[in-house]
Amino acid sequence: MFKNTFLMEKNTVEIKQIKLNNGTALGIKVMKDEKGPLVILIKADKGFIVCSNFSMKALEEKGVVAARVAGINSIETALETKIVEVTTKAKELGIEEGMLVEEGLEKMF
Repeated sequence: MFKNTFLMEKNTVEIKQIKLNNGTALGIKVMKDEKGPLVILIKADKGFIVCSNFSMKALEEKGVVAARVAGINSIETALETKIVEVTTKAKELGIEEGMLVEEGLEKMF
């Protein structure tokens, strides 16, 4: 994995490449303060894994391939957790609730 950390005003942005069997995803974490992340997002070729701060309703309305996870505080913990919600477009790729994030990401390539 490749890791870069950038300082943007008061927010720290962490960007990591995540090498998988089917491709390389990009993990992004934006810190609001030292208490925890504001946003965690993992981008694959066809879609996204998002944290609970994203509106699945909005992603669904825009026709985005997306799966949501909850209770995470890092890109690494996101990879080890289960998907709790998916959009219709994600279901069309075979991504399901209860699936491990890494398995869902593989289907997004």
